[in-house]
Amino acid sequence: MKKILYVILTLSFSLTNAYADGSASKLVLQQIIDKLDMTSFRNSIGPRREEGKYTLKEYGASKISFNGKIAVVHTQDDSWQYTITLLDEESKICFEDQAMNSGSYHSQNAYILIEDKSGFFKASPIEDTECPAFAK
Repeated sequence: MKKILYVILTLSFSLTNAYADGSASKLVLQQIIDKLDMTSFRNSIGPRREEGKYTLKEYGASKISFNGKIAVVHTQDDSWQYTITLLDEESKICFEDQAMNSGSYHSQNAYILIEDKSGFFKASPIEDTECPAFAK
């Protein structure tokens, strides 16, 4: 319970400071990209999961751009795009996952992030009107 509260307070403090000047914190988004456990929720990585791999970077994501409260992450070969949008000042995100390789996979869901004992962020699904869920 202390770990969950710590994550929420840490992200909340960072996001509060970021939102105060009208922009989201690149550092908070980078922390989410670096620590988001992709095995903790349904996404396109599911069919290609590998033992010991958890993060976007471990699955080939290396191109990152930031725009306000949004981070867009591409795999090295540009075959996948992941968009992470900060939804509030706590630890809620909108995660969009899209095939860019002529595939049809495209999904979006809202999640709350909870840090586990290993330091990774586990994503638990929530409903949020700013991030309507869909899967194609």
